[in-house]
Amino acid sequence: ASGNDGSPKCCFAAYKFDGTLDSTFGNNGIIKYNIGSGSSDVVKIEEQLDGKIVAACNSNNNLGIHSYGLMRLNANGTLDNTFNGTGKLVLNLGAYQDEVYDLILQPDGKIIVVGQTGTSNPALDWMGIARLNSNGTLDNTFGTGGIVKIRYPNTKSVASCVAIQTDGKIIVGGHTVTYGSQNSFCVARLNSNGTMDNSFSADGMDSA
Repeated sequence: ASGNDGSPKCCFAAYKFDGTLDSTFGNNGIIKYNIGSGSSDVVKIEEQLDGKIVAACNSNNNLGIHSYGLMRLNANGTLDNTFNGTGKLVLNLGAYQDEVYDLILQPDGKIIVVGQTGTSNPALDWMGIARLNSNGTLDNTFGTGGIVKIRYPNTKSVASCVAIQTDGKIIVGGHTVTYGSQNSFCVARLNSNGTMDNSFSADGMDSA
């Protein structure tokens, strides 16, 4: 959906069980937010046990630079200011283009988002995985400052989905692209602290 300036914005709509818009949410059931200085779009939402809504978004600035975006709404559609002070967060995993594709909530309230993070050579982009505390800060107990990057050798690697095992280990699925060759599915398993789980395929990664 577009805002008054014409740029696409994150749009949320809430419906009742009978299919009508829920007037207790946003403006007669609909709310729009921009998360960056340019266009924004929502790629995944999850509802917390308390009814708050966490959204993974792609955020673009006016120069066309893409970043991970996160937003948390109260159950009535207003921004939750206990999340990063504003209810919104723009997260750059590196100095180049980032795209987020999935998110999941841990039982302890922490938030994991996955996608791809760029390099100076787009043919060698990384899987990008970030974990945040429930207040929107990066979780320093995960990876390096809350961020993990994984790349299969000599490929562009993209994380498109994420799941959490009952033991807390994190499974990330996606694909690799080797230019001039066929794309491949790939999967990685991380320990709960973001290190590779070497009990999975010897080094924590596999592709087919």
